[in-house]
Amino acid sequence: MKNLKKIVKSELKKIHGGNAPVCEYDEIACRYPPADGNPAFWTCEPIAHGCGQ
Repeated sequence: MKNLKKIVKSELKKIHGGNAPVCEYDEIACRYPPADGNPAFWTCEPIAHGCGQ
């Protein structure tokens, strides 16, 4: 445990991808950009379907 490097919060967010959800085994996390005044959001989509816009 001596060799652990301290990571600042901004670096940690870059590593983990921000607020991406943890999805089920057969799903992937999809991020949809802001549109029509609505903020960007994440959802879990089936892998077979993929991330549609």
